[in-house]
Amino acid sequence: MLGLELAPDMAVCVDARVGAAWTLPSVAATPPSERLVERAQRAHEECRGLLLPEPLDQARRQVSASFRRQFQRQIQARQAQEPTKQAVKACLHEQEASAGFKGCLAHQAPGVLTEMNWPRWLALFELFRGERAQPGADKPS
Repeated sequence: MLGLELAPDMAVCVDARVGAAWTLPSVAATPPSERLVERAQRAHEECRGLLLPEPLDQARRQVSASFRRQFQRQIQARQAQEPTKQAVKACLHEQEASAGFKGCLAHQAPGVLTEMNWPRWLALFELFRGERAQPGADKPS
């Protein structure tokens, strides 16, 4: 009647919505009425709305949960870095010489300073010091 083969759960759903109120013709050669076909089509659409979105909703829930976990990890990582960030900012503001800055980093933010990344820290310090020396210049944050 609908022109397609229904899955068992879909057939039960359509039958439950249509079968109680409407009966099929008793002779197979007699076509069903237009009202019955329309009712069956509406029931099929309702059932499709009830039955098919479930896997999609489940997938959306899983993806959403994955995003929430990832965002939570990012927030926790940023919060864990905040004390180190504050210590580095304090060292930048308090020190006038690169040796003092290096000592301050080693003391205030242990683990941040290594021999491999010291050139990067030194470049940042000199950039900040150069910005600080210019009157009215904005300091990087």
